Amino acid sequence: MISIKALARTNVDIVVQAILNNQGDYQFKKGLTSFVNPYSLMVLAEKSDIIRKIDYWYVDGGVLVLLLNKLFKSKLKRYSFDDTSLAPIVFDYSKKNYLNVAIVGAKPEEVKLAIDNIERKYGKLVTLFRDGYFNSANNQDNFVKEIINKNIDIVICGMGTPLQEKFLIELKNKGWQGFGFTCGGFIHQSSTNVSYYPKLINKLKLRWVYRMIKEPNTIVRYVVVYPICLIKLMVYRLKH
Repeated sequence: MISIKALARTNVDIVVQAILNNQGDYQFKKGLTSFVNPYSLMVLAEKSDIIRKIDYWYVDGGVLVLLLNKLFKSKLKRYSFDDTSLAPIVFDYSKKNYLNVAIVGAKPEEVKLAIDNIERKYGKLVTLFRDGYFNSANNQDNFVKEIINKNIDIVICGMGTPLQEKFLIELKNKGWQGFGFTCGGFIHQSSTNVSYYPKLINKLKLRWVYRMIKEPNTIVRYVVVYPICLIKLMVYRLKH
């Protein structure tokens, strides 16, 4: 967890500009795609190398979208890699175009359950998968080579920010040229149910409340980090 002292020092300039570069509807393009909520925005704000090496940034969070659009007169839309947003689009695209998919992330016992649930809903589509806990740099490097050698077209990585972004960047640095997506908690959530959020919760835009109930470890993010992030964005706008 990022400390309160570190939060106070965080400069959001670079990450805000990266977000504002992707306004309007989502477009399926080769390259690395990641998503920010108020928590990951604060984590990434001081990591300009990661921000610049990810090709496309989108905003995951209705409140954050509303605030950014209000402050910067932008036309951002909410996108995330889950069943309420981009996951169906990516999986359908992969099936229609016969693309090879790799999924990496979550705990060993979770990722297999997640794959079973995903393929039960979308059909057979995962060529390669493993958990997100690499025991050495060599172990991770071998998996990167396996992705390249097996001609994987789409890589979905859920290792938490900033590890998931670093993994995709390393993959691209080794010459891979496919579609890379970070997915946050999607794999962990899909180990229980791909459609993690009940329809009513999603319709009322109360996903954050539901997640706090289901995942108490996220409470500090929502009640401490999120408000600080929103305040810093407003202060940033006033200064510029």
